Amino acid sequence: MSKCVCIIPARGGSVRLPKKNILPFAGQPMISHAIELARESRLFDDIIVSTDDRETEEIAERYGANIFRRPYDDGSRGTQEVTAEVLREMKTVRYACCLYPCSPLVVVADLLQAQRMVVSYAHLYAMGVGAQPLRDAGAFYLGQAFAFVENDPLIGPWTSLIRLPESRVVDINTQEDWDLAEMLYASLRDNK
Repeated sequence: MSKCVCIIPARGGSVRLPKKNILPFAGQPMISHAIELARESRLFDDIIVSTDDRETEEIAERYGANIFRRPYDDGSRGTQEVTAEVLREMKTVRYACCLYPCSPLVVVADLLQAQRMVVSYAHLYAMGVGAQPLRDAGAFYLGQAFAFVENDPLIGPWTSLIRLPESRVVDINTQEDWDLAEMLYASLRDNK
């Protein structure tokens, strides 16, 4: 019962920035960065892309993810509901990470810190946050699988906040967000 999975929710119908999950970012489809990060972390027994879009499915499979095909999604369902939908089909999962497909600034150390907080301190969740002002970074939630399934609130006293530097926090919803993320990503790569 120690199975840990990464679920990447990637619906096809982004309105503000169409097809943002599969647009080229730093030379490859955006979602591929999340898949490669999950693999590189070595935390997960399975990497699953939950999608309603055939093109996203094909790209995700090419980069080594498994697919959870869901019905058309108009964006009205929340992250937790989409994550729980996948987990209900998997009976042996103890921990799960919902990793956003447009989170190229997340690094392995962020996921490892989140996993440590959830496993070692038995918190329900750990999530990436921007520090100034304190806000959801729109990047990832790692937690107890049952908490996602039982719809326990993502934010509360049982949630560890993983503070990300402002140079790695961009919730990508507009072209301006995308451009900023590309600039920050290039800077991050140059400083490796």
